[in-house]
Formats: sequence, C-alpha cells, structure tokens
Amino acid sequence: MHFYSYSFSINSNTIGESRGEDMQKQELIPIGVLAKITNVHIQSLRYYDKIGILKPAYIDPESRYRYYALSQIRVVEAIQYCAELDIPLKNFNQYFSDSGDAIDYAALIDHGRRAAHAKIEAIKNKMRHFDAIEQDMLRAKQCREDRIVSAFLPEKIYYLLPYRGTQTEPAFRNIVIRLLNEVYAKGYKTGYDISLIARYQGNRAEQYVGTDILTGTEALRESKKYPLRSRRQSILLKTQPKRYLCRAGAI
Repeated sequence: MHFYSYSFSINSNTIGESRGEDMQKQELIPIGVLAKITNVHIQSLRYYDKIGILKPAYIDPESRYRYYALSQIRVVEAIQYCAELDIPLKNFNQYFSDSGDAIDYAALIDHGRRAAHAKIEAIKNKMRHFDAIEQDMLRAKQCREDRIVSAFLPEKIYYLLPYRGTQTEPAFRNIVIRLLNEVYAKGYKTGYDISLIARYQGNRAEQYVGTDILTGTEALRESKKYPLRSRRQSILLKTQPKRYLCRAGAI
C-alpha cells in the first residue's frame, strides 16, 4: 500500500444522497472492482458500509448493487492501514477533517507509527521470553534427576507458595495448580520455570514451590512487592544472578 502526505476531497456528506440516481455509473466503480483493486473481500467492504466508515457513493435502487468513487480507493487503503496496526475501525471516522470531506493523514500516520512502535516492543518482549525459555531448557539438560549440580541462574522474580513435600507427591501437582491460578488472577505473566526453592536462614530451612514472573508485566511494575515481601501465604522473591545448587525434575 502507498500513502501520501496530501489530502483529497471525498465529499462524504453527499455519499449515497445528494447525487443519488442522477450520478452516472460510468463515473464510479462497482464493489467487485473495488474489491479486486484493493485486495479486500466484498464482505469486508459491506461491513465497512455497515459500521459507517465507507459508505458507497451510489446504490442502485433496483439491484442494490454498490458503487464507489475512485477517491474511495484511498479510503480503503487507510482502513487497511488501521486494521494492520490494530487501530479500532470504529475510531476511523475520527481521522476525517472537521468538514468531513478529507482524511487527516498526518494524524492517522502518527497514530499508526506509535502503534507500530508498540507492536515492535511487544514482539521484542516475546523474543526475550523465548530466549529465556531456551536458556532454561539448556540449563535443565545440564542437570540430571537426583543429582545436584552448581548452575548459574540469571536474575529472576519468583512467585512462591510454602510447600513441604517433594515433586513426586500428588500434593505437588495441586500446589502447582494453585500457584498458577494465583499468578494469573493477579495479572502476572509467567516464564518457563516451575521450581522447588529452599531458603536457608541459619539452621532453619524454608521450602517453596514457585514460578518465575516476567519483569515486563504491568501488574508486577504496579505491585512493587519484591524482594522478599510476604503477602500472607505467598512471597515475591527476587533472586540474584549467581550460581545455585540445582537439581532437575519433571512435573
């Protein structure tokens, strides 16, 4: 698609009304042709008409067939631009000028640019998440069942619940389900780890089951409950990037 910095007249105030049946069809393009030119399905064009963002320039009173002005090709392109960037189509009319006869491309492109940057950042966050999963899987391969090894773990934030059992007990699956339910209910997004974590204070050891939380999660930024802030039975723990004694296990 190509977009231009100038605006052009659409005469949307007269669409389907003032020119009416006097409009010569040879000046217009049928809906089927518009669909081919813009590579937009006819059903989509009819939907745009239904929600009021692309009214036909003329509707044949007998066949009810829709016809469009050439200038409306650019309107369809602008609508596609909004759809690709997840700009709600119901807001499309706000990009018309005050007179309602031209598209404010400057505002539309500015909004689109900001939406594109947000999508790029979201993709980067997902890629970082995938990288973290890959690293966790590589670390797990270095460990063996029932064998404790020293492994370097990056800085992470864990959501923890107290648990005194082992991974082989039926209660472990129950606590994991409770853990994930609590995490999702609080609006956190989890990483890949589900771990048993032992914390030693002098001669006393505390054991928890936990899952790592993505640091980019909005709910986490708002909570500011870490490190080591107890919330009744749950704890948010921020681990330091260093070597820990680890043992792999399967859930």
